[in-house]
Formats: sequence, structure tokens, C-alpha cells
Amino acid sequence: MAIKAASEYTKVAVDTATKLASNPGIPPKMASIINDIRDSYSDALDNYNEAMEALQKHDVGTMNSMLSCCHY
Repeated sequence: MAIKAASEYTKVAVDTATKLASNPGIPPKMASIINDIRDSYSDALDNYNEAMEALQKHDVGTMNSMLSCCHY
């Protein structure tokens, strides 16, 4: 399922951003930017999860709404 695949790739992006931001060699400004990006991906992950729940309940409106929030 496409939502599941997108969710898995988003988890990888969140993990990667978390590792990059915590690297001691990263300048503080860059770490802050990476943390903002990580937060955006975390929000997308939440939306994918809500879309999956809506799909299981056959709530197409909520599913579409949650998926439309994931486009960055």
C-alpha cells in the first residue's frame, strides 16, 4: 500500500535527520534547520498514521485531508 510505503520512507527521513542534527560537528544553525526539517517529517508521519486509521474506517474525506497535508 502506498501510504504504508510513504510512511516507512518518512520514518527513515526522521531517523536520518535526528542523527544528522545530533552530530557534534554540525554547526548550531545547521542543526536547527535540520531539526525543523525533522519536525516537518514527523508531522507528515502523524498525518500518514491518521490517514491509515481513516482508511480502515472507510472515512475517505479524512484520509484525503490527511494525505493532502503530506505534500511538501
